[in-house]
Parts: sequence; structure tokens; C-alpha cells
Amino acid sequence: MNIPLPLDADYAAWQAAVDTGLERIASSQVQALVIAFGADKFVDDPLDTFTIAKGDYIGIGERIAFQNLPAVIVQEGGYAVEAIERMPWGIKTSG
Repeated sequence: MNIPLPLDADYAAWQAAVDTGLERIASSQVQALVIAFGADKFVDDPLDTFTIAKGDYIGIGERIAFQNLPAVIVQEGGYAVEAIERMPWGIKTSG
């Protein structure tokens, strides 16, 4: 599922899109999730206009976890490598 947002979307718009996605998941026969995690929406990313903070990612992750479905997360975007490495979940991006 893809829920496009405008380039200047704030966290409230991003959260509303996540709510829509979670509603679709809850009303379907989904048995597992594959989540494309794009850290290019992170507030410290030099190439994007979104303002998603570390705590926002944690909150969204907790809401996804509440679905109680097996999940795999694939990190596929993000150019502020040093900032991503400092994220609370400990994604290792080098060496």
C-alpha cells in the first residue's frame, strides 16, 4: 500500500496517512507486514522537506507493533547517515 503525501506534509499529515494504512490493515486478511522504512523523511535529512523527528518514528512503530502481526522492516532511504545511526532502534548503516 502506498499513501502519497505532499512535499510539505507535516507530522499530523504523516500520522493521518499511517492511521489510514492501519485501518486498511485491520480490516483485511493481512497475516504479516513488510514495511519500507524511509528515513529520508527524518527532520535531519538534507534532501527532504518533511519534519519527522526521532520520537515520531518511535510512536508510529509502537502503533504498528500494536497490530500484533509478524513484520519485517526494510530501510530504504535516508541520507543523513550519522543521524540515522543515532536513532533509538540502532540501525547500523556502515561497517
